Amino acid sequence: MSKTPGYAEGGWYLITKMFKKLGFMTIRCLFQNAVNRDFSKKIRKLKKNGRQMRGSVVHQIRQVLEPLARFGESKHAAKAGKNSHTFASQNGLYSYRTYNCYFDIIKDCLTYLKEQDITKDIMKVTPAHISEWVETKIEQGITAKTLANYACAVQKLGLGIDCIREKSGVTPKEGAERTSELFRQAVLSTTKDDLKETAGRDAYPRPQELLQATTWQKSEEGLKAQVVAQISYIYANRVSEASHIPIHNEPFSPEKHRGIVGLFADSVAQTRNKGGQYQVKEYSADIADKVRQLAQGGVFHVDQTTARRYIEAAAKETGQYKSGRGFHALRHNCSQELRAALLQQGYSEQEAKKIASEYLSHHRPDATDHYEPKK
Repeated sequence: MSKTPGYAEGGWYLITKMFKKLGFMTIRCLFQNAVNRDFSKKIRKLKKNGRQMRGSVVHQIRQVLEPLARFGESKHAAKAGKNSHTFASQNGLYSYRTYNCYFDIIKDCLTYLKEQDITKDIMKVTPAHISEWVETKIEQGITAKTLANYACAVQKLGLGIDCIREKSGVTPKEGAERTSELFRQAVLSTTKDDLKETAGRDAYPRPQELLQATTWQKSEEGLKAQVVAQISYIYANRVSEASHIPIHNEPFSPEKHRGIVGLFADSVAQTRNKGGQYQVKEYSADIADKVRQLAQGGVFHVDQTTARRYIEAAAKETGQYKSGRGFHALRHNCSQELRAALLQQGYSEQEAKKIASEYLSHHRPDATDHYEPKK
């Protein structure tokens, strides 16, 4: 026979059961509150993203530039029907090279603002902050070309900030200028008188004299730099293409050597230009022999910084030095001489421009106009 619980035993049973139920309800309530708080936190974070950002300088820049990434898309197609300013103020970044260049500029700006205790938040950068940073760069001595690069970089910074704000539901006031344009103007409003004189990448007055300077003969690196200069002048290759040339011991075959850069046994050189396209040119026997003789381990290579020091010294030796000139100026010489020769042979202006543009590995004939003498 079962024992009937007494009053005390029955009371404790009820109390225990009640506390168990309350405990379960308490745990459930605490869990629900935690979920609600987490959800509310996410909502607040989403709203705040349009106004603030946390993390390292590198992390913040990546977050801001991420909406602008257009890698693999056609910039030419996107630019159709738009002028350069409209395109730059509304479109993203199509080139890894441009992305990295702008990334470094923005990083320099944000690092300065952080070190000066102005702001650590990329979303709180203002045109006044940009102007202050630019003033410090001018004091260090920059050219107008560098300033123009800064303007483009901070314009993309502003465009990325605008994209994040719009995505987070933070809309600008009616009639207010976009952040991208305000940042750009903050750079371009700088007094131009404080800038270094810049000559631009115009052609050398006497390129043949430059190539025969005695400066090149001082070392093996100098001889390599001279070959790079000759290739830039005769074949319009960029310094990045001419300073590193793998040597191949078999004749060039378009089918077999598709996408393979270097100099082949029949003196044919295939290069990859900055647009990612491959171009084939036949070097003269003299140039091809020099490349092979100066190659080490199957590769002709010279450090670009070293090569630039030699061409600067050669320019000074021949009285042709000007800030901003370098190997690229020899491409100007090549373009000008090629177009002049084509016109003399009876080609029309448009035909000469098209041929020269293809020779310089430009995608648009109009791009070659920049290589013509300044009027």
